[in-house]
Amino acid sequence: MHRVQVLDARGVARVLERMAAELVEQVGDEKLLYLVGVQTRGVPLARRLAKLVAAATGHEPPVGALDITLYRDDVGPWRAAHQQPLLRDTDLPVAVDEKVICLVD
Repeated sequence: MHRVQVLDARGVARVLERMAAELVEQVGDEKLLYLVGVQTRGVPLARRLAKLVAAATGHEPPVGALDITLYRDDVGPWRAAHQQPLLRDTDLPVAVDEKVICLVD
């Protein structure tokens, strides 16, 4: 298999900085922003975006974690009965009411 590197670490950092800036611009009030990462890889990405928003605005938005295991389209009766999905925590430390939710996956 031939692997192609699309972005190096520096490129990823630039993209994330642009994403954070777009979030701030689109939301308008960074205090309304709430980042919710999809378990497992979306959570660290949401945390990284929160730090970048904080660097730009002085306010770090809350970060939550959402487990979507039971809603995945690759989990179902066609899988072996002995393969139980691994459930992870859903953690929303701040109420979502009146917040602009950005789901990060």
